[in-house]
Amino acid sequence: MKAILLKILKFFSTRVIKKYKPTVIGITGSIGKTTTKHAINEVLKNRYRVRASINSFNTEIGLPITILGLNNSKSIFIWIKNIFQSIKLLIIKNKNYPEILILEMGADKIGDISYLISIVKPNISILTNIAPVHVDQFKSLENIYKEKIKIFDFNDITQKKIVNIDNDLIRENLLRSNNLGKVITYGTNDDAMIRAYNIEEKNCFEEDFTTGIEFDVAYNNSETHVRMQYIIGKHQVYSILAAFAVGILFDLRLDDIKNSLEDTRGEKGRMSLIKGIKNTWIIDDTYNSSPVACKSAIETLSNSMNLGKKILILGDMLELGSISEEAHREIGREIVKYQNINTLITIGERARDINSEAINNGFNEAESFNFPNSDDARIFVQNKIKQGDLILIKGSQGMRMEKIVKEIMAEPQRAEELLVRQTGIWENKN
Repeated sequence: MKAILLKILKFFSTRVIKKYKPTVIGITGSIGKTTTKHAINEVLKNRYRVRASINSFNTEIGLPITILGLNNSKSIFIWIKNIFQSIKLLIIKNKNYPEILILEMGADKIGDISYLISIVKPNISILTNIAPVHVDQFKSLENIYKEKIKIFDFNDITQKKIVNIDNDLIRENLLRSNNLGKVITYGTNDDAMIRAYNIEEKNCFEEDFTTGIEFDVAYNNSETHVRMQYIIGKHQVYSILAAFAVGILFDLRLDDIKNSLEDTRGEKGRMSLIKGIKNTWIIDDTYNSSPVACKSAIETLSNSMNLGKKILILGDMLELGSISEEAHREIGREIVKYQNINTLITIGERARDINSEAINNGFNEAESFNFPNSDDARIFVQNKIKQGDLILIKGSQGMRMEKIVKEIMAEPQRAEELLVRQTGIWENKN
């Protein structure tokens, strides 16, 4: 049944793209796709008719759904309606069809990007990062790299390519290619065409959150100062820089791009700021987890200013294959580098290695705890936190770490608005 659905979606998607000829911005990478998509959408949405992938619709089903503007559902009646809507798009010209599509392109295994670009080839392709995720499927970082760069058409010199020059694999392999065509690089590296510098992390969690990250952006002979009040984490600078790159391709001035971005708020479950019970703050990073992203989140927690304790709650990082044990132990060692993290709570069997490695390297054993699942941890966390505490919560999707956020958020009635995985399908899963 799924194979038939994929063929139907591909059939309509390819023909809709051919009929309407939108400018397609494709985004891939191991981390940062959704925040990059969101930032680009902020830059373009008031200037063009834009449609961006809903949530993280970046698969063989999610991508066509975005192209066609359909509803995703398990209901056969909804899908019958979707088919008629797709037919209508082809028969009757829709004057409101987007001029620009911003599409995430995910890859859980070898061949995923190849399939997605067989549906739609981006006019602008963005590679955010290469990092160890889905290692159980890809087996190596090199294989992840080979799959991700398929988003680039090396035979098309008109395709605009945007890449993160700070990533070692991208810099040392892709950027040495002689047939890249038009490429824009971004990063903090001095060689980046679009460069961020003077980066300051001013996360202040006292009474009210005041300011997140500030930095300067330079391109050619122009520069601007960016103040992202609601975005925390220095690693999020990369998503902002990618949005600057797209804005520049659309002939926007740096100040115009900056003005479109500065009020941007974090996406659900991605370093999102949520007020907690007992006058606490929660950094909700529960959408997913990987070693690189986890380290960045921990650094952000450490660099933040708050009145109470810093509490770190981490779930298993899944799909890491043979590197899983060492990756979790490395996180344990990372935590000890920051001497201002007071309490460590982990969820899952793999995450036990985080605790043991942290304790072996000097972390206070009396403030280290492990629970088998997020349900078992919820009440403990609620009792543990005190006024003024700052709590970072992160873990892979399968660990359901958002359940802990829901337990301690000040306004649980807003869970569907603020948290990931609040639909009926997810609510019924363990």
